[in-house]
Amino acid sequence: MNEITRPQHRERVLTAVLEREYGLTVQELQPLPEQGLLGDVWTLNHTLVVKRPRLGGGAWQPEGNVLFSSLLMNALHSAGLPVPEVHPNLHGQYVTVVPNWGSVQVMTRLSAPPDAPSLPPRELAQLLGGHAAHIARAGTAWFRRQDLPAPLSQDPWSVDSIHTQLLHIFQLEEGSSASSQRHKLFQLAERLKHHPLAPSELTEELEDAGPLHALEECRRLARHPQRSAPDAVVHNDLKPGNVFIQSQPQPSIVGSYDYTMASWCSLVRNVSSTYIDSGWFTEDRKGGTFDLLERLAAGHQQQLPLTAHHMQALAVDLHTVALKKYMLRWNYWKGVLAGATAGTHLAQICTLKPLEFLKPVRETTLAMDAQHCLHDALLTS
Repeated sequence: MNEITRPQHRERVLTAVLEREYGLTVQELQPLPEQGLLGDVWTLNHTLVVKRPRLGGGAWQPEGNVLFSSLLMNALHSAGLPVPEVHPNLHGQYVTVVPNWGSVQVMTRLSAPPDAPSLPPRELAQLLGGHAAHIARAGTAWFRRQDLPAPLSQDPWSVDSIHTQLLHIFQLEEGSSASSQRHKLFQLAERLKHHPLAPSELTEELEDAGPLHALEECRRLARHPQRSAPDAVVHNDLKPGNVFIQSQPQPSIVGSYDYTMASWCSLVRNVSSTYIDSGWFTEDRKGGTFDLLERLAAGHQQQLPLTAHHMQALAVDLHTVALKKYMLRWNYWKGVLAGATAGTHLAQICTLKPLEFLKPVRETTLAMDAQHCLHDALLTS
């Protein structure tokens, strides 16, 4: 564990930043159970949440679009949606960058309702679909009123961006020979073999040149005629663990958070990303149906209809989201090898399999079957 990953060091640095950059008096700084793969999270004086978005791949850069997410959350908060409000620092900035350490966001704390129900997956899927649509409607209206510079308006999870990030993660050069690329993958496989917690499937994936296949998939999907163009703001990480639900007077979502991955992309991503991130892709596979997909899409459709073009893009977008998961999980392991990950984060990463979603999308007709099912279900609803 290096100095940057030590909890005591993180909290010393954070306390100094909060006092110097925000003018806050730090009385209590308490780590939250939500500490996870997308960042470190603390409560500050019981009323605020402080987040240090996760650093990726040893490059000490935050994953996701942190400034975009801050602006979006404040726009959604102003529109009346139950999301945290991000507080600016003394310089009017919503993100404070600390060189060689990371970024800091300070926001209001959402409180979980005392009567949070345990809903059956079908009902939960419909609720999440509707909430995703509310976010997209308000977020898109805000986005269209802005003149955001290119880095903020671009989708970091498009197949083009995933392709670029995969090249960076594996230190591959576009256009270099296959033998040179395979040699670099073999070198990384040898490093992973000596890591006591790295599962064997990681080295096998590298020895089989799996990342080269993923890069080719990115190139193919980028040219696919059914790829949907960006037309909406999407949360991109909406799942049961990122919302608060109350039971009275009827089950409803009363809070959502973790907007770090939000971006301007295709509206169909509301369905494909939530379907995979919530684990319902896996559940439907086990059950041999697309029941949860239908409920998710139905909830969305009631609030913000998907077009026929969106429906036709679902298979491509499910594949894109599976590639995003593949890329992110390899980036987590790159952080492990760089010494940027330790403790509970390391334990979490060791349970993640880069091929968990990509393999079934590659080897079966699931994505296309899901697209046909969604198309038929929405046309007959």
